[in-house]
Amino acid sequence: MRQGGDEFILLIEGIERKKHLYKTLDRLSQALGAPYALPKQKSIVQASVGVTLFPQDGVEPEQLLRHADAALYICKSKKRNRKNAWYVWNDETTELLDTRDETRLSTTRILPYGQAAAVLLQTFEKDIPALVVSFVDFFYQELVATDPASQVIVNWLNPAEFLHLRQRQTDHLTQLLKPELTEAEHRASAASVGRVHALIGVSASSLVRAITIYLHQFDELLARFRLSMQDLGKLELVLTERLSIELSEELEAEQLINNQYQALLVEVDVLSRTSLSWQEFNEQMLGLLCQCTGIQACWIGTPNPDGEFIINFGAQIDPFIDAMQQQYGALRMPKIIVGQPEMQGATARAFRQGQLQTIASFSTTPEALPWREAALSVGIRSAMSVPILDEHRRPIAVLTLYGGYPGQFETAFRQAFCLQLGFFVSQTWQQFNQTRSINISIQELDHWRQAFYNHGIRFYYQPMMDLRTGRIEKVEALARLVLADGTLIMPNQFIPRLNESQIIQLFREGLLQGLNQLNLWDQANRTATPSNGASDDSNDNSGFSPNPSPNPSPNPGLGLSLNLPLEALASPDCIHWVKTALEQHKIPAHRLTLELLEHHEIQEIDQAAQHMRGLAQLGVTLAMDDLGAGYSSLIRLNNLPFDTVKIDQALIRSAYDDPARIIKFIGALIHMTHALDLDVVAEGLEYPDLIEAVQILGADLGQGYALARPLPPEQIHTFLSSPVQTEPAPVPRTALGAIATHWQMLNAYHPPKAALSAPTAPHQPNPAAHCPVNQFIINQALQGSALDMAHQALHALETIDGCHTAEFHHLLGQVQAYLSELVVKPELAP
Repeated sequence: MRQGGDEFILLIEGIERKKHLYKTLDRLSQALGAPYALPKQKSIVQASVGVTLFPQDGVEPEQLLRHADAALYICKSKKRNRKNAWYVWNDETTELLDTRDETRLSTTRILPYGQAAAVLLQTFEKDIPALVVSFVDFFYQELVATDPASQVIVNWLNPAEFLHLRQRQTDHLTQLLKPELTEAEHRASAASVGRVHALIGVSASSLVRAITIYLHQFDELLARFRLSMQDLGKLELVLTERLSIELSEELEAEQLINNQYQALLVEVDVLSRTSLSWQEFNEQMLGLLCQCTGIQACWIGTPNPDGEFIINFGAQIDPFIDAMQQQYGALRMPKIIVGQPEMQGATARAFRQGQLQTIASFSTTPEALPWREAALSVGIRSAMSVPILDEHRRPIAVLTLYGGYPGQFETAFRQAFCLQLGFFVSQTWQQFNQTRSINISIQELDHWRQAFYNHGIRFYYQPMMDLRTGRIEKVEALARLVLADGTLIMPNQFIPRLNESQIIQLFREGLLQGLNQLNLWDQANRTATPSNGASDDSNDNSGFSPNPSPNPSPNPGLGLSLNLPLEALASPDCIHWVKTALEQHKIPAHRLTLELLEHHEIQEIDQAAQHMRGLAQLGVTLAMDDLGAGYSSLIRLNNLPFDTVKIDQALIRSAYDDPARIIKFIGALIHMTHALDLDVVAEGLEYPDLIEAVQILGADLGQGYALARPLPPEQIHTFLSSPVQTEPAPVPRTALGAIATHWQMLNAYHPPKAALSAPTAPHQPNPAAHCPVNQFIINQALQGSALDMAHQALHALETIDGCHTAEFHHLLGQVQAYLSELVVKPELAP
């Protein structure tokens, strides 16, 4: 092609190395310098050649012509001194032709990053901004038309969010086409986009469909430019490889997100099996949730009596609370009140229906309207509410998660995750059995913490009575939390919310307060006027009299019983704490009893045994609390140095449900414990018939509301000086007492030939006359009843065949069944 005058343009393709370029130019110079045969003579033509490289030196024709023209004139100006008849405009660009095989321009292999790829992409670099905009327009038209799932995601967005999404995609696509993009930059950017896609629910099939649309658009783009077939193939390889890496990184990011959520379930499961307090479990579980990518905040709440939810536990929830205060002037909580807009939120719906409920988008979902502005202002875009269920699958609370992306909880995977999470949390709450004390807001909990650390711990003391003498032998210290306004918080409410260090602090405070009270009571006892009353030391355990008799003077050796938590027992300083406190208050060690719960799992049994032996060597009495509530009682009684056991109050109270069976079980526990030379305390004695039953069965001490409620320390001395019920009755007064009497007479000390009644004279009309139960029947005016007839037949059979025949035990079962029908279950005290 002639350029003008004596200048021509020569296009040469297929140059891949610097030496190939130089050889080609040398051959061209030789060809041009060869003599030409003219009609009269030969002529030699001297040529000057200016060289520029495409696309290294540029991609626009005008630009390349300017470069070649400049090189030509340089070559001409050096005609006298030049070594070659050609000159390369930018000799540095020829070095690109000598790069390694894997980076040089080749249709067989080219890396998507680096100088070679950059040279190719510079072909349309200045057109990228306009191209990307048209790309994005077409992308959404095509994707929405071909992918319904993507249409759903787009519909979650309001106009501003959709514009933001388009801009983010424009920026990402611009980066994807950037010539100088490195592989590390691309992979990091693609992973970031992949995490977002994973959280908003873009499926793998939707990703593949999107990449396919990109490829088609790139094909149309390349067709607009005048490229050689070789360069076109190379560009296609670069773009295809980059899109392949894009897809791979996004899918990998999605898998990592899913793995993170799955790993969190494992952590929550492990957390539920550790010896944490109820408070610690919930706080740590919510903290783990907020570490998951995309979760902005979470909380657990329950409705108060007015139907408005309160926050019991929360993590990263304060910004949302502050935003509601700023936006609405008050905290807007979900409600289960008909007609209120807050009733339609995910939290209230989950509580009402007992199923997972979501808000797909706080921007567009109508149910989110009451919280829309506040939520969006702190980056909350979606929500999932998970009901926490009791053992009967009734909702008792709701766990609500807030997501940073719309649709974050709409995918099948995320909902399966939340179902499993709800199962773990519900199961753990059932184990803690805290359904009656969950209705506490985080603001109220803050008041509790302030009271705990500002001398708000106060101990009440519940007397423990010797069931044979009526003497008060000990008092058990029971913690209370006193708030600034005087409100009294019970231990079953605040103790489960304490962490390990707080539980230890509570134990040490109880030790100091309790021992100090013993000193104060001792001083009061020394200055008090002795009572003139006398105790009844009768050994008859057949009943419990309601007739009061004066109590002897207050016990000068009154003992203190205090719960020893495992957290304190496990501490290497436990023995030192107890020893120091005893020495400081000058209290003999035998007056202190430390109670260890039987159903608490001891992880380091050897260490616990060592510490317990150390306490026993001090002279401290050790008691196993709640015997019968767990499964390791016999092993612990055999291996650990206990002096006393306390029968679980739930077991005592269950005597009303199955009187004959439970009385037998309690009697067997008492006899077994006595066989091990241990004292027995019966807890939960709320009514006289329970007192009578355990007294007849041989329990040493009794504790419960029917004897005395927990009292503030200033009332204990007055109580000790008051008359109490001590006189035993010769016959049982209650049906439970009658059942216990039968069992005791047959099983006490396991005589070889146990009998129900004393020997009777031949032909005595009523062989049951000497049985205490017979007198009970008379006192209850039940003569001639089925019970009376069965009871007399039982004694008649005993006088003939003894009490070991099958017929005897059949009749005994009938008598106990008739007696059980007389047991009336009262409404138990709270």
